[in-house]
Amino acid sequence: MVLGFLLVGAGIVLSGPGVPGPGFVVIALGLGLLALEFTWAERLLARVVEQAERAKERASRTTRGEKILSGVAATVVLAAVVVVAILYDIPYLPV
Repeated sequence: MVLGFLLVGAGIVLSGPGVPGPGFVVIALGLGLLALEFTWAERLLARVVEQAERAKERASRTTRGEKILSGVAATVVLAAVVVVAILYDIPYLPV
């Protein structure tokens, strides 16, 4: 039970902005452990699985153009972060 709560907490932290990591997956693992003990966690886990299935379906329905556009947008954002890090001498990136 303690491990379940710790995993859910860690997943929430990993889901935060600027924190790399699979937060959604860690939350689901924690809820899976908690679902063994609590019915509220079982219901919440069922909703999480349902949302994941919907997201999977939406992702599979995207067109090639949408995938290209999202890749270009991600590249532009990454380039902007690198430029800002270089211009403002941000020490978090090994530049």
